[in-house]
Amino acid sequence: MRAEPDELGARLADAFRKYAADGYEPGPDSWAGADGGGLRVITPVRVLAWVDFPKDCTRFTFDRV
Repeated sequence: MRAEPDELGARLADAFRKYAADGYEPGPDSWAGADGGGLRVITPVRVLAWVDFPKDCTRFTFDRV
């Protein structure tokens, strides 16, 4: 699914401003276009999390909406 870049594009441009010295400085409209400029919505179904693997593994399962 494509993500709408309207407000998110400005937030991403602001977040990536720290890479300007390295030559990467996208504008708020960098994520616009027919394909969303590469923005995608990822909806997890199952997530694994841990701090001290394998002692404290936790699995989260999400309902599909």
